[in-house]
Order: sequence, then C-alpha cells, then structure tokens
Amino acid sequence: MCGPAPGSTLLTHMDKKARRRECLARIKSLGYRDRQSFSLSICELISASPSFEKAKTVFAYSALPEEPDLTGLIASHPEKNWAFPKITEGGQLSFFVARSMIGMIPGQFGIQEPHPDLHQAASFSTVDLILVPGLSFDPTTGARLGRGKGYYDKFLGSHCGSLTEDSCPLVVGVCFFLQLTTLQPEPHDFPMHQVVTERGWHPPA
Repeated sequence: MCGPAPGSTLLTHMDKKARRRECLARIKSLGYRDRQSFSLSICELISASPSFEKAKTVFAYSALPEEPDLTGLIASHPEKNWAFPKITEGGQLSFFVARSMIGMIPGQFGIQEPHPDLHQAASFSTVDLILVPGLSFDPTTGARLGRGKGYYDKFLGSHCGSLTEDSCPLVVGVCFFLQLTTLQPEPHDFPMHQVVTERGWHPPA
C-alpha cells in the first residue's frame, strides 16, 4: 500500500483545522502544469476501470482549482449520464443531471453548480459510481478529510447507510497522491470504497 509522497510526513496527532491547513499547503505546492498532468492521468485511470466502463450513471463534481479536474473525463464520455452536486437552501447536498459543464452557475465556495431551473434532479437509485473530492484520504481505511461542512458524509450516510454492499454504488475518493495520509475515522464519517490518484488505485483495482 502506498503512503504519502516521498519526503512528506504523515498527518498524525493533529486537529482537523491543522490537518486541513497542511493538506492545502501540500496541494498548493503543486504547480499548474503538475495539477493538469496529474488530473489527466487520474481521468485515464478512471476511464479504464471496469467500474467506470460498466457505470451508466456517474455522480461527479465540479473541481475547485486545487482539485483533480474531471473535465476531460466528462467530455470524452458523453454516453454516460452525469450528475453534479449543488448545496440546497436547506444545506443539503443534492445532485442534478447535466451532460456537460455548460449552464453551471457559481454556488457556495465558488464551486460551479447546476442551475435547478435548467437541470433535473438526479435519482440516487440510478447511480452506479460516485466520484468524491476531498482534502485528504487514507488509502487503507478509506477515511476522508473534507472541508468541514460534512455535506458528503451526510449525503452518503443517509443514502448508503442502510444499503447492502451489493446494492450500494461504488464510492471513489479522487485526489492527488500527495494528499494521501493517515486519518482516524470518526463515527459520522463515510469511508470511500477506493481512492484513485495519478499513481493508481488504492487499494489496487
């Protein structure tokens, strides 16, 4: 099992605020070209995976500048039913169907979100694969460190918590390799089934 990038230190015995600062510092240490190159590699790995090939409906995300960019993956697979997240007025995460990034509008945190008047709400019962961004992931436990609002944990917990392993869609954390670290899962955390970075799948697909 791969650990953090060579020369980096495991994020242990830190509070979450310190962990987030450290994770953001790691990501910002990457130059624009590296982020673009690594994003392309991640898209290629996802595209070649059996789980993606079989998936008809994929819940993806609109990337922030420091997150792996999935635009190339989305554009090269128009045959998939894509859906993207939006924070609703009630503070809940909901997904809306969109065939491309066109028509998105800036939402909370500057993230491009579907326009509810232009995009139809996606049914969770149809999703086969969920691609989840985050500040850090533990490649062994699947634990995820988000941005502190708990949107994904609440969404995944409420929709997948009562499902059997066979009926739950595959939940994949997407990040750069240097974002991998050791995390202590908390009771409300929803673990990823797998994590993908530019260096491969964790655990190996």
